Amino acid sequence: DTECYKDYFLIMFKDTETGNIQYFELFPGQPLDVKGVSGMMTNPYYTTIGFNSLSYDLPLIVAALEGWDNAHLKKFSDSIIKSNKPSWSVCKNNNIRIPLDKWDTIDLIAVAPGIASLKLYGARLGAPRIQDLPIDPDDSIAPEQREELRTYCKNDLSTTEMLYEALRPQIDLRISMSEQYGIDLRSKSDAQIAEA
Repeated sequence: DTECYKDYFLIMFKDTETGNIQYFELFPGQPLDVKGVSGMMTNPYYTTIGFNSLSYDLPLIVAALEGWDNAHLKKFSDSIIKSNKPSWSVCKNNNIRIPLDKWDTIDLIAVAPGIASLKLYGARLGAPRIQDLPIDPDDSIAPEQREELRTYCKNDLSTTEMLYEALRPQIDLRISMSEQYGIDLRSKSDAQIAEA
């Protein structure tokens, strides 16, 4: 999961087997650990799992790895969220390409039934805590607020993990079909699978 502000960027990972959390930050005076993030994304033993990650988180991670500063990341984030253009179009206009040949990733948004936010899926699954973004997305982030955003992001990771566990049968079927047909179907809806 990622959090993006004009002067703060957070990338956070949770190991679903151990529960360990690892995060990387970019803010004035703190460069992004490009080697660490790249290592997480390209590690052949890891599959990253997100919610709306193909349209939002992964493009931002690509941009951050390419050296974009906080202000440019925030502008890119806003254009994905607010432009009413498809994410792929915004990415194309910004020369951002997700290296799906190198990053093993699953996006749960199309696999989940219906159209809902991560928070709504969490509520349906009985998540112990449903939390809205604690700081307005256009605010500046003071040093003492970074921990609050890390806590919020950890909660989103837990909700994503709950959704993944609930969708495990559908994901396993998609993995099996991907192997059978030689195309990656893991992040596709039923209709997209039929089309593919």
